[in-house]
Amino acid sequence: MRMRMEWMTEEDRIMFVIPVCPMSLQTSGKQMIIRKGRPLFFKTQKASDYQKIIRLYANKYRPKTPWSCPIRMVVDYYLPRPARLNTKKIPACHQYADKRPDLDNLQKGTQDAFQGFWEDDSQIVELSMRKFYCAVGERERITFDLIKLPHIINE
Repeated sequence: MRMRMEWMTEEDRIMFVIPVCPMSLQTSGKQMIIRKGRPLFFKTQKASDYQKIIRLYANKYRPKTPWSCPIRMVVDYYLPRPARLNTKKIPACHQYADKRPDLDNLQKGTQDAFQGFWEDDSQIVELSMRKFYCAVGERERITFDLIKLPHIINE
C-alpha cells in the first residue's frame, strides 16, 4: 500500500545521519552476574558508550514537543565493508549485508536513544530497517527517517 504524502509539512519529517559504526547489542547490551544466588543485570560499558553517542547525535534533531501521532521509522545501517568484497570482480558500490550482525540486534542499540521524540514506543506503526556494506571509500553510519503519519488512512 502506497500512501500519498500531500499532507506532509517540513515539521512532519525528521531525517539525519549518525556517523558511527553500527553495533549489535544482543540482549540489549546487558550482562548478568550471580551475586548471593541472585542474578544481577547490568549494561556493559561498551553498550552504554555506544548508546550515549547515538543519543548525543539524535538529541540535535529532537522535536520541541514529543509527537503524539502514528510514526513511520526508516533506519539504514551502513556496516564496514569486509575484505572479501574488496576484489576487482565485486562492484565498489553499496551491497546488502547478508551476514552477521542480525538486523534486530542492531536496532536494540539505537531504539533507546529516541526518548523525547514521541510519547510512547507503541506509536511506531511502521518500521523499515536495512543493512548495507559501505561502498569503497565510505564511512560507517546510521541514517534515520522519522515521518509523522495521519491517524486516518485514506485508501
